[in-house]
Amino acid sequence: MRVRDPIMRLALLTVLSACTFELSPTAPPAPVDEPLPGDSEDVGERAPEEDVSLRIDWLEVADASLARFEGQSAVVGGKLYVFGGYTDGSVIPKSLEADVYDPVANTWEHLPDMPRPITHAGISAHGADIYLAGGVVGSDDPDAGERKISATTEVWRFDTESLEWSEVTPLPVPRGGGALAVLGDTLHYFGGTGEDREQEVGDHWQLDLNDPGEWLGRAPLPYPANHLAGVVVGGTIYAVGGQHGHNETLETQDTVQVYDSDFDGWYEVAPLPQSLGHISNSTFALDDRIVVVGGGTAFGSFTDEVLLYDPAIDLWTNATRFPVTQNSMMGGVIGGDLFLTGGSERALTTMKGVIADTP
Repeated sequence: MRVRDPIMRLALLTVLSACTFELSPTAPPAPVDEPLPGDSEDVGERAPEEDVSLRIDWLEVADASLARFEGQSAVVGGKLYVFGGYTDGSVIPKSLEADVYDPVANTWEHLPDMPRPITHAGISAHGADIYLAGGVVGSDDPDAGERKISATTEVWRFDTESLEWSEVTPLPVPRGGGALAVLGDTLHYFGGTGEDREQEVGDHWQLDLNDPGEWLGRAPLPYPANHLAGVVVGGTIYAVGGQHGHNETLETQDTVQVYDSDFDGWYEVAPLPQSLGHISNSTFALDDRIVVVGGGTAFGSFTDEVLLYDPAIDLWTNATRFPVTQNSMMGGVIGGDLFLTGGSERALTTMKGVIADTP
């Protein structure tokens, strides 16, 4: 049973808080009386453009130096940092390139190379540091040739001030396609897949950055997903969308799950208007709301939808569409503006979304 009533939810979370959650690569099955998150009814056609709740003027800015998709991105100090990703049709991680975009100068600049080629890592910023956890990686052995490793335990920190890479306490087991979020001084990693890339998992761990000796198990996602987004709004973690399966077998999801850190439990809020995956790096906090740009609706099918969620009223609405259908983009919010680059079409184009007056 899905619980949305605040009083009932509080009672449920109180019970959950007394439970012990063990580290396990397999998430608990969904209750048998619940439909799968992807089985929601068709919500129908999108509202007409004139009915959008937020108008965005999309403008082209300086092209990126590398066309990539399924890379990682984060914002620190008013700049957009982009790491790794796929760079050709082989979908093997090959590139060590890291770049930073300065919106004031409208320029891209190369950064020191990554320790190894990485895609599908969870990413989040804490102060001047950017953390990448798990992921699908390329070989770090120059004699091994090009090969894909479908999940890793590796966690890396990039210091945006010293421009140095360093290793951090690894995840308990290999993961790829999960999400990473920061609450206070604590990293939270959840969701994704294991080394088979087919079975989504709900495992959830946290790492105290003040004492990073061990990742500790926390309440797993009730509805596991991979290629999901993790975003923090108002001091609360949201796990947005994602998919079950991989490639031809994938089924995108519309579920939005919220983590209550006080009671160590998850609950659901209003689902996405349509099921979406491949939104990990195109889902952001915009003031006190969540914005999702583009994404995949099915294998090989993308959208130009821009969706806006207001936690205060538990409602999703539409914003002005993105100029093209696209998924697996990288971006962030800087000074109240949206910035998106790359994506599944392997474009160099970088777009700036200027928030116009709300209708």
